[in-house]
Amino acid sequence: MASGSGQSFFGPHLVRDLKILSCLLVPVFLETLDYTLISEGQTHIASAFNALNLQSWIGTSYLITNCTFLPLYAATAVMFGRFAAMQVALWSFLLGSIISTVGESMVVVAVGRGIQGVGGAGFLMVVQIILADSGLNTSQPHVLVMYAIAFVVGPVISGPLVEDNFRWFFGINLICLAVGIPLSFVFLRKMAKKGDPIPRLPTSTQENYSIFEKLVLVDWLGIALMFLSSLCIVLALSYGPFDAWKSGRFIASLVLGIILFFATIAWEWVLLRARQDPTRTSTLAVMFRALPLEAFKHPNVIAIQFGNLLSGMSMYQSFYFVVIFGALGQGRSINSVSIQILFYVPGMFVGSIITRRLMSLTHQPKYPAMIGLVAIVIGSIIGGIGAQKDSNAYIDASLALFGLGGQLTIGPLIALSRAVEGDLRPRVLGLLPFFRSLGGLIALAQSFAIMNAKVRSYLAHAATDSSAYSAFDRIFFHNLSTNDGVHSLEQISQLPSTVQGVVEQAYRFGVHWTFFALIPWAGLALVLSPLMQKVPYPPPESAVEGQQAHGEKPEVATSEGTPGSSVSQSANEQFAPPAR
Repeated sequence: MASGSGQSFFGPHLVRDLKILSCLLVPVFLETLDYTLISEGQTHIASAFNALNLQSWIGTSYLITNCTFLPLYAATAVMFGRFAAMQVALWSFLLGSIISTVGESMVVVAVGRGIQGVGGAGFLMVVQIILADSGLNTSQPHVLVMYAIAFVVGPVISGPLVEDNFRWFFGINLICLAVGIPLSFVFLRKMAKKGDPIPRLPTSTQENYSIFEKLVLVDWLGIALMFLSSLCIVLALSYGPFDAWKSGRFIASLVLGIILFFATIAWEWVLLRARQDPTRTSTLAVMFRALPLEAFKHPNVIAIQFGNLLSGMSMYQSFYFVVIFGALGQGRSINSVSIQILFYVPGMFVGSIITRRLMSLTHQPKYPAMIGLVAIVIGSIIGGIGAQKDSNAYIDASLALFGLGGQLTIGPLIALSRAVEGDLRPRVLGLLPFFRSLGGLIALAQSFAIMNAKVRSYLAHAATDSSAYSAFDRIFFHNLSTNDGVHSLEQISQLPSTVQGVVEQAYRFGVHWTFFALIPWAGLALVLSPLMQKVPYPPPESAVEGQQAHGEKPEVATSEGTPGSSVSQSANEQFAPPAR
C-alpha cells in the first residue's frame, strides 16, 4: 500500500487517506489541545472560582482517567471495531466538555475533566490503531500537518478565549465535536475496521461471543483498581501541602492509594497466572488485561518504558509550569505566556532532523533516545535556574530543550519497542501511550505538591521576617501561608505592591523546585538507558522477503513508529501462548 510506505503526499490512496484523516483531525486536535490550551488557561479557570489552590485538578483529573481507560479502548477496538470505540471516545469527551463548560464550581469542572479524560484516552489509542490499519504513520506529510495544526492553534487562541470568557476553554470542544461526530459517522463508519477475530476458550463450543460475553472479557477490576489507586494518591498529594503532611485525610488517602496500587499488581498477577495455565479453562485466561506484567521482566523493556515515562513528564511539566511561572511568578498576561510556549516547537523540529540523521548513520534508535534523555536533564536544570533567576531567556531555552528531548525520544522509543522479539512486542508497544500519560500524571501531581508546599513555606518565612517587612505586610504573608493560600489572580493584583512582589517570588521559588524535581527521574532514565538493546540491521533476509512477497514494507528500525495495529494485536494476543 503506497500510502503506508511511500513518502509522497500525492499517493494512489490520497482520497481514502484524506477521508480517514478528516475523521481523525478533530480527535487529534482535541487531544493535543488539552495540553497546549488547557495548560495555558488553568490559572484563569481556577481563579474564576477563587480556587487557585485546586488548579492542579484541571490537569490531574483528566490524566487519571486518561491513563486508566487506555486499556479499555484497546479491547473495545478489537471486540467491537474501531468506529464503535471512536464513538465512545467522542461522546465521552462531549459529555465531559458540557459538564466542564457549565460547571459552577471547581469540583464540577474536575468531574467534567475526568470524563473528558475517558474520551481523550480513546482519542490517543484509537487514532493510532486506525492510522496503522490504514497503512499511515506519523512521518507522512499529511499526518504531520494534522498534528501540527493542533499543536500551534492552542497558544494562538488562548489569549482571546480568556479575554472573552474562560468557559470557551471547554466550549471550543463543543464546536469541534459538532463537526467531528458527523464526519466520523459519514466516513469512519464505512471505512474503519470492524474488529478482530477473538478466539474462544478451548472448552467452548460456541462460534461467536455475545455482547455480554465480550464485556465480561474486559479487565474492569484492573481498570477500577488503577483508577482508585491513582485518585487516592493524587488526593494525598493535593492535601499534603495544605495540611503540613500530617492530617488524617492526607494519611488515609496515601495509605489507601498504596494498598490499592498493590491490589492492582496482585490482580494482574492472578490474570497472568491464569493465562499461563496450560489448560486455559478459566475466563480469566482470556481477559483483556489492563497491565501485561510479563513485559517488565526484561531490562530492555523497563528502560524503554521509563524513558517514555520521562518524556511524558517533561512535556506536561514544561507546558503547565511555564504558564504558572509567567502568570503567577511574573504577573504577565496570558497572551505573553502563550506565545512563550511556542519555543517548544523549534526544539521539536531540530529533534526530528537530528533523529533522522542519527538513524540514517547508525541505524540504532537507542542513540537518539539517549541524547534526548540528556536534553531533558539539561532542560530541567536550565528551567530550574531560569525560575530562580527570573529569566525568561533560560525558560525559553528550557522549553526548546524539552521539545528537542521529547522528539529525540518518542520516535526512537517506538522503534525500539517494535524491535522487541516475539509476542512480547505488541504488549510493549501497547504500553507506550499508557506510560506517556502516566508520566504526565506523575509530573503534575508531584510538581503541584512541591510548588504549593514551597510557596507556603516561603510566605510563612516572610511572615516572621520583621527586619525586612512591616507588621502590616507580615499579616498578609501569614494569612496567605495558612488555610488555602492564594485564591485567585485578582486577589494577587489587589495586594499591596510589596506583598504582591513577594507572592510572585514565592511562586518563582516553587516553580524552581518543580523543575529540579524532574532531575532524579531523568537521572534514573539515563542510568537505565544503556539497557536498551540494539536492533538488528539489516533485518533478517527471510523476514524481508516474506513481507515483500505480501506487498508489505519491510519492518526495520525507523525514527517513527505506528503502534496502533500492534496495540490492537496486543489486546488480541491475550489468547496467544505466554511470552517466555
